[in-house]
Amino acid sequence: DIEKDASIITQNFTHCIFVYTMGSQGSIAYFSGRQIQVKAMAVTKFVDSIGAGDTFFGFFVGTLLDSGLNRAEWLNSELIHTALQRASMAAAMNVEQKGCQPPKLIEVIDKLSASQRPVKY
Repeated sequence: DIEKDASIITQNFTHCIFVYTMGSQGSIAYFSGRQIQVKAMAVTKFVDSIGAGDTFFGFFVGTLLDSGLNRAEWLNSELIHTALQRASMAAAMNVEQKGCQPPKLIEVIDKLSASQRPVKY
């Protein structure tokens, strides 16, 4: 049971974030007795899954490191939500190309911004 395992790990280790990826069902982060789940980002055309997990975790950890916060401050719902969203979008963009070709951070941010704009009729 993932939830039970995550609870045990996050309760026994200080400043721990347990991230579980579920492919097309999104991802979930457990930390400090809390959890945040993010839906998978839409993939226009699936080409290749090589490097999707590496891209996801690279963007997740990169977002935490780029925040300028210390490890204790990483246990912040807003930051972890942003990290999960960026990681999910980066992985989705990666699988739309052959081989492992992670996108640039600005490409991920731009695509996230575009996907969150209200639709104009």
